[in-house]
Amino acid sequence: MIRFTTPIGLAALLFLAGCGEAVDQKALDARPAETPPPAAAQTAAAEPVTAQSPLDICLRAATNTPASDACFSEEDKQRTQALNQYTEAAVKQLADDKEALDAFQKTQSTWQGYRDAYCNAVYTYWRDGTIRSAKAMECRIDLTATRTHQIWKDYLTHPDGTPPVLPEPLGVD
Repeated sequence: MIRFTTPIGLAALLFLAGCGEAVDQKALDARPAETPPPAAAQTAAAEPVTAQSPLDICLRAATNTPASDACFSEEDKQRTQALNQYTEAAVKQLADDKEALDAFQKTQSTWQGYRDAYCNAVYTYWRDGTIRSAKAMECRIDLTATRTHQIWKDYLTHPDGTPPVLPEPLGVD
């Protein structure tokens, strides 16, 4: 039997998956659990197991909103640590070029202000729902991952095929 019992609920999962349609969670909880047709169950069992991100695994285990918020917070912490690592490597690459280093540091500071302001605006938009923290953290995670990748591409790779200074960072999921 398939039954959605996570505290995030089916509505939040559908929303986070990009569906964006509101779902009446009480109505879903009142429905009897559905059993997939036998052919579907056999197909599902034959499918290979795919890797899941630590965030996905954490969210599946979360039992309430604070627990899911903690999942997003941990992912944000990991992505911020990666950004700091790639930023430090870029600063080392630019150490002999004061003008380029100053320009990079100025843009990094400007970018951080943009990310914070933008994600605060996302939080404000969703302020009436319990999903507000998750949406704001998702915003931070996505923008941080994108920035980390951009720094890697612009400052830590070489056009001549020389291996990059650091490996390609994780992208936005």
